[in-house]
Amino acid sequence: MLSAMAVIAYGFERIHLHKVQICTKTINKPSMRVIEKCGFTYEGTLRDYFFTDGAYIGRLYFSMLRSEYERTKA
Repeated sequence: MLSAMAVIAYGFERIHLHKVQICTKTINKPSMRVIEKCGFTYEGTLRDYFFTDGAYIGRLYFSMLRSEYERTKA
């Protein structure tokens, strides 16, 4: 999780992004936990986005705004 936070900080502090987005497959529970622990907000799911091993899998989207990031630093 520390490396994820370092990438987020780089995006906001060095590149001056307004928003950072991240996505993962609906079946990737470990990634979802890291995303949530980092403070991202769930935005939505693209249903049946991937076709893997004979089944469709959705894609979850999360984001963090600069204002949300700055609140976590305080």
